Amino acid sequence: MLVFHHPMEDSVDCYLAASFASIAAESVGLGACMNGMLVAAMQQDTALKVRWGVPKGNIGQCSMILGYPAVKYLNSIRRRFFSVDCRS
Repeated sequence: MLVFHHPMEDSVDCYLAASFASIAAESVGLGACMNGMLVAAMQQDTALKVRWGVPKGNIGQCSMILGYPAVKYLNSIRRRFFSVDCRS
């Protein structure tokens, strides 16, 4: 699990970092799922912040669960891409 957090005085959008982490996870064969419930639980119970390594004074914005998929699909959707020819 990854927890994306930021300092209270900084308004960083952690969802952008989480999106790139999701793409990176996919590139190495991991599945990724964003989860807001874990951050909500962390806001209610400060012991979870300590357990998950969020520094004091930081706010959790989103979390992501990572894992290897249990199923590997052999066939994917077959798509026909159209060609675009731009001439001036």
